[in-house]
Amino acid sequence: MSKKLGGVRKREKPAKQTKTKKTYPDKNYSKDFAGIQNKGATCYLNALLQTLFMSNEVKDAVIRLKNRTEPNKKAKQKKKKSIAYQLAVLFEELDAKKTGNTDEITEVLGIDVTKQQDVVEHFRRILNKLAEESDAEACTILQIYKSKLINSLRCLECNTEIPEKCPLLVIPLPVHLNDCGNSIQSVDAALQDFFKTVILDGDNLCYCDKCEKKTKATMKYHCKRLPQILVLQLKRFEFDYSMQSFKKLHNKVEIPQQLKFWKTEKDGKTEWIPYSTIFTTYKLFAICDHDGEFGFGHYVAHIRPDTSNTWYSFDNTHVSEMEKFFPDVCQDNTVSMPCRRSSTAYLLMYRKENVNSNQDHITNADEGAERMKAQRICDRKNNYPTQTKDRRKMAECEKTEENQVEELPPDQRKKSKNGFKRMFSCISGNKDY
Repeated sequence: MSKKLGGVRKREKPAKQTKTKKTYPDKNYSKDFAGIQNKGATCYLNALLQTLFMSNEVKDAVIRLKNRTEPNKKAKQKKKKSIAYQLAVLFEELDAKKTGNTDEITEVLGIDVTKQQDVVEHFRRILNKLAEESDAEACTILQIYKSKLINSLRCLECNTEIPEKCPLLVIPLPVHLNDCGNSIQSVDAALQDFFKTVILDGDNLCYCDKCEKKTKATMKYHCKRLPQILVLQLKRFEFDYSMQSFKKLHNKVEIPQQLKFWKTEKDGKTEWIPYSTIFTTYKLFAICDHDGEFGFGHYVAHIRPDTSNTWYSFDNTHVSEMEKFFPDVCQDNTVSMPCRRSSTAYLLMYRKENVNSNQDHITNADEGAERMKAQRICDRKNNYPTQTKDRRKMAECEKTEENQVEELPPDQRKKSKNGFKRMFSCISGNKDY
């Protein structure tokens, strides 16, 4: 439009355009960190990748892998198709506070982005994929997470004990005891339950080669070496034999901000056990929550950076600061250890915080030799119907190569009265089963 002034038509100036400031519905929205795009149903992957990125020892090792020079163009092209390279690319994006893209990572891993999958399974999958690339640096990453467990079977008649190495990337902890119907109330109680001695009798009698018959036996796990980052899985997915399907357990579990382990020496054997006396302390820095039921739902990661006591929520592209995520608990005018009760916490990561002269170090000679070998870790993601049967399945895992992860075939998921006989014979060296 224009106006006529004194016979002269003067063009009006256009209205001044004012920029509108972008606002976010969440007042706690944080620009300190960047999120990751959801490609359909990849919230589980995004939550996991954020925990890896926020673990500086892992992030630095992955970026070192990417920055190595390659002798020729063919080798460089091969490197770009590796999981280590693609993780480094993602981490560099997140370091620059750019929204992460996982197209290449999902392609390397062969992930169907339209189906939600398990965050624990893909934690193992990514680390084993790193190990497959046969690089000493990749093996170093495995050593950050690997716990050295020993599974011991002892015949109660002849007292013969057969120890087997059982290295784990993730220690699976029960949240429900089917044999007595009780729920486990805390991570501390779940650790005590995992490391307790189990008596095998009745249908679970073991065949002892020395006694040449089935006998009562005990089974016990003990930890020979603690990792730099301790990863715990709260086993919320349980197989319901009456329904012939898996179900989700929603009971609340108390998650402590710190875990303390005590080192013992008995009969020349080293064992780390959960204990209230401070010898080695682990501090929680990451939780992956699953909200929903078996096969569907939503994953969110809650992470505390190394340099801060502030917790952040990583929900795909949205990152927000959490207020009082671990409120102090006051009892008798004293502040006790902060804990959080959660019905959705599924994967927990604790970092070693306090180390004294009794602590095994990750860089000793034996560990250095192990790092030079590409390893895949013997582990299981399945949740089994009872505590005894769960330990049976874990022990059966030990007969496979120490550095291998594989799925249980369907026929092994069924109940088997001969499971312990077969396992005990295998550990004893009798392969005729």
